[in-house]
Amino acid sequence: MKTLYGDIFEYMDQGCFDIVVHGCNAFCKMGAGCAKQFKNKYPSVYEIDQTTKKGDKSKLGGYTYTNITTKTNHVVSIINLYTQYHYGKGLKADYQAIRNGFNLMANNFSKESRIGFPQIGSGHAGGDWQIISKIIDEELVGFDHTVVMYEK
Repeated sequence: MKTLYGDIFEYMDQGCFDIVVHGCNAFCKMGAGCAKQFKNKYPSVYEIDQTTKKGDKSKLGGYTYTNITTKTNHVVSIINLYTQYHYGKGLKADYQAIRNGFNLMANNFSKESRIGFPQIGSGHAGGDWQIISKIIDEELVGFDHTVVMYEK
C-alpha cells in the first residue's frame, strides 16, 4: 500500500486514481466523515446508495458504485463500500465486511486499476487502521492501491 498526504479529491482531479473507495453504513445516510464529503461533492454517489434498502444487513461487504467525471475531465469510479452496519459513536467498523468488500472488488475490477481510499473504517467508524490496512493489503495483492491521509 502506498501512502499520500492531502485531499483525496485533489488527487482525483489530478488523475491519480481510476477507482476511489470510501466506507458507508447500511442506513443510506452519508451524514458524516468522508461519506458526507463524497455525497456533497458528487451527488450521484449518494443517489446510487439510495437505490439500496435502508438498514439491510446483507449489504455489508458489498458495494454500489457510480462513475463521475472530475473537474479536469478524468473519469473515476467511486465505490460506496458497505463497511459498517450502523453509525454513531464507538466501534462500528466491521472488519469482515471490509475484507469481503475488498475481496469482491479485487474479483470485479482490473488489476490495471489505480485504487485510492481514505483511512476507511478508522474515523467515525472507530476501527483500528493497523488492522484495516492489513486487511486491504491482503485483499488487494497485485493492485496499485493508495491510502490518502487527510491533511488540512
